[in-house]
Amino acid sequence: MFFLKRNSIEKDDITSGQYGWLMVGILVISLTARLLIAQVPSLEFKYDIFMWKIWGYNAAEYDLINIYNKLPEVPPELAVDTANFQQDVAVNYLPPTINLLYRLEKIRRWLDWPITSLKFTVMLKLPAIAADLITIWLIGHIVKERTKKYSAALLSASIYALHPTIAFLSAGFGQVDSIYTLLLVLAVWQLTKNKFLSSVAWLTAAYFFKMQTMAVFPLFIFIFLSQSSIW
Repeated sequence: MFFLKRNSIEKDDITSGQYGWLMVGILVISLTARLLIAQVPSLEFKYDIFMWKIWGYNAAEYDLINIYNKLPEVPPELAVDTANFQQDVAVNYLPPTINLLYRLEKIRRWLDWPITSLKFTVMLKLPAIAADLITIWLIGHIVKERTKKYSAALLSASIYALHPTIAFLSAGFGQVDSIYTLLLVLAVWQLTKNKFLSSVAWLTAAYFFKMQTMAVFPLFIFIFLSQSSIW
C-alpha cells in the first residue's frame, strides 16, 4: 500500500462523513471482537501470560534495573505453574516492555485484583488491543492519503481489522507484536513522507519493544534508497 501513487485512482462515491462513520464501525467491531476473544482462557499462550505477570510483579517489587540482574521470583499465587515454567523466567525483553508490565502491575495492585484473575489477564492484553485499533485507523488514513479513495482505505483497514491471526495474536495469545507492528507502520509512513529522522525514531522504538524488528531493516534501507523512483 505504501507504493500507491497519489491521485492515481479516481475518487469514489463514499463521502468523507460516510468514511468517518464506517471507520468508527470497523473500530467498534474490532474492539468488541477482541475483548470477547481476550476472555477465553483456552486461546491464551499461557507461557507468555505467565511471564508477563512474573516480570511485572518483580519490577513492581524491586525496580526496572535490578530485575535484569537476578532470576525473578515467582509470586506465591502463581507457584502452581512453576513446575512448567520456572526454568525460563529470566527477563529477556528490553526495558520498554518491562516498563509497560510494571505499570500494569501497579494498576492491578491499586485495583486490588488477584494476580491470577481473568480481569488482570485481560488488562495485560489491552495495550496490544489498543495498538491494533490505532493501526487499523492508521492503515485507513495512509491509504486514503495515498490514493484519495475512501473505499480503498476502508477495504485496507478492514482486511487488517478482520484478519484472524492478528486478532488472536493480541487478544487471544496475549502477545505484544501488535505494539511493535504499530511502531513499524508509523516508521514506514514517516519514511514515505521523506521524514527520515522521524522514521528512524519510530523504528528504534519498535526495536526496543521487540528485537525481531531487525528482520525488516533491509526493507527500510530499500525504501530509503529507492524513494526517488518510488514517488
